[in-house]
Amino acid sequence: MLKDHLQAEIVRILDLYQELFKQHDFNKAGDIYRIFMYQVLKKLTKDETIFKQIVDELLFLHDKPHVQIEIASEAIGKDYRREEAIEILEKIATWTPEMTIQSVNGKNCNTAQHRLQNLLGYSCDTTNQTWERPEKIEITSIYQKFFDDRAKSGINVSDQRVGVTKNEQQIQISEITTIYVNDTDDFLFSCITAEGEQRYILISTEGELLTVYPHFQMMEPFKRNRSIILTENNTYGVLMKNGDYSIQPIYHEVSRLNATFFTALHSPMKGDLYHHSGKVILKDIIPYEIITNESATFIYQNCLYDEEGELIVALHNIGTDWLASTDLGEYFGLTVANEVIYIDMYGKELLLNIDFETQYFLDQHGDVLITTEHGKTTLTMDGKNFSLDGDEHVLLKRFSNEHFIVRGDWADGNYLWIDRKKKKLQFYQNIICTDDNYVFMQKPSSTFWLAIDNFGKICITEKKQIIQIDKDYDNEQWKLEDTMFQQHLFLPLSKKLIQQQKLMNQFVRKNRIRDDKKRN
Repeated sequence: MLKDHLQAEIVRILDLYQELFKQHDFNKAGDIYRIFMYQVLKKLTKDETIFKQIVDELLFLHDKPHVQIEIASEAIGKDYRREEAIEILEKIATWTPEMTIQSVNGKNCNTAQHRLQNLLGYSCDTTNQTWERPEKIEITSIYQKFFDDRAKSGINVSDQRVGVTKNEQQIQISEITTIYVNDTDDFLFSCITAEGEQRYILISTEGELLTVYPHFQMMEPFKRNRSIILTENNTYGVLMKNGDYSIQPIYHEVSRLNATFFTALHSPMKGDLYHHSGKVILKDIIPYEIITNESATFIYQNCLYDEEGELIVALHNIGTDWLASTDLGEYFGLTVANEVIYIDMYGKELLLNIDFETQYFLDQHGDVLITTEHGKTTLTMDGKNFSLDGDEHVLLKRFSNEHFIVRGDWADGNYLWIDRKKKKLQFYQNIICTDDNYVFMQKPSSTFWLAIDNFGKICITEKKQIIQIDKDYDNEQWKLEDTMFQQHLFLPLSKKLIQQQKLMNQFVRKNRIRDDKKRN
């Protein structure tokens, strides 16, 4: 029965979340909680009858207050048994003398207080662990937006008979909950089947269904043909697009170090280092001792390795206490004399004359820098000077040692694009940086957004009339909207836009389930 299955799943997931949190395994706890919020509860709230039945039972599960907190929040959001739900939250949120902030009851109390504050606008005194009701109890605008967004985020295709037959089994899709853009300009769809099962499918730009994956609790978008997955057994691995495993799903946790390396943990303190090819580079390492940079090199136990995991150089005679550098070189550490030392990706020391009081550097070699002195700011690029009007500056993004984005207080705009090759400077009023090799920008006095790539080439022009760009932080995706309120997806490989509705129309048209009977 669906009701019994959902009820058991809610309790199981929240118990697991509670246990992971107690173990201070916050990364995995966060993954589990996102699954709970955006898969389980989303499914629950779509069926009013089942929702009410589960609330009727779980709201009064007094031996599991961590479950009551979440069910009470959902009941308030759906305006069902609202007064009882508020009463239960208030009871859990009432601090008692035997509680401590580290105890289970103390943590539940603290969570309930935060929920009252954020959900219903209660005033809370964190010092004394007390709360006070507002004159009028209403759902806050933030939480109302959350409930509204979650309710409308899915795309209903239940009446379209969309799906695929795989291994003589028909898989019919009823809802598409999330669309992820992969880095190869295809799409990963998170779907709910007609049987209520969570499935992930791979879709081409033309809407063709390429691959149906087994049931996973979670899949990340593909990067370099690799996706981190979470199985039903709560183990992590890395999957390739063809369905084969690059890293077997046997680990406590898997994380990307950069585009080249993964850490796969046996426990919170031990694990293996993998190359994205699936090759084990180092076994039984302490993962938090790995220092890595975007160059795909890494340092472990004072040795520098290349992108294939081969030793470049032992750093024992150069320095220690290395960290990844965000300004000069690839890494910086301390010499025997306890002085800061910078090295490049080959372990070669950078000989620099630095005045950190007045200078900061844009490139990694110290050839492009900004100097602020006596109220004047100067950009120096390969020996040529440019005067800048303003004295507050932050390096916002370095695409390479040739292109930079700097934030400042200039009269011409808040952001400065620097093209080192062309010796070109361009001001913008707004910039939104992404994790990929492109950024969204607004010119001064313009209402439309454009996008440029890492070479400064315009990928999206103002002719597209993009007026809104939002980041979906839960799914690490960008939402683009034009003046006609059409949703667009940005393809990072081809640097193009595709209308979401157009993609969906093509998907439905090309993947309708048809009867096998011959037609006249």
